Amino acid sequence: TMNDGATAPNWETAGGGGAWDLIASQDISDTDASVVFTSSHITTSYDVFLFIFLNVVCNTDDNHIKYQFSSDGGSSFLTGSDYHNRGNSADDFGYIAQGTGASANEQYYGELWLYDPTATTYTHARVDGVNRNYNGYVYHATGSSYGDGQATVVHESATAINGIKFYPSSDGAGGAAAGFDRGTIRLYGLKNS
Repeated sequence: TMNDGATAPNWETAGGGGAWDLIASQDISDTDASVVFTSSHITTSYDVFLFIFLNVVCNTDDNHIKYQFSSDGGSSFLTGSDYHNRGNSADDFGYIAQGTGASANEQYYGELWLYDPTATTYTHARVDGVNRNYNGYVYHATGSSYGDGQATVVHESATAINGIKFYPSSDGAGGAAAGFDRGTIRLYGLKNS
């Protein structure tokens, strides 16, 4: 700000809020069927959450990485048809990436933004990233079936969300067992005060 008659700016101390915190970082091993963040991670201290996926690889080809929300801190996960991945689809999950591979260079890098999940309104999420899938194709985030670009999900249930589970699904792999092989998922929160 400039005071009357001043010739230089008068810098003021910024108020609270607006800072990003690293809340948690989870390394994935080849024994992990899922990665869960609980109510100790997703709290009312933050309005926006950002999950960063680094070098995430599944243990078999053509797995899809999906997620489900929890309203009880991660004890159980919400299914049903409340996840709207595109248009007016009604799914029991949100998509992160489709057709992931199992080889060293068939990894997923990306992010999931989660907006004000602890409010008792519909929960909004956005996915973006790059997936080099099992057949060597490079897809933007969720592949050609779900917009071939940024993917958005609205969980149409007015319940507070305080947990999330990421997991590979074998529905694209002809019934092969699905699991993770390696990678890291980091969770950041944008402070609200």
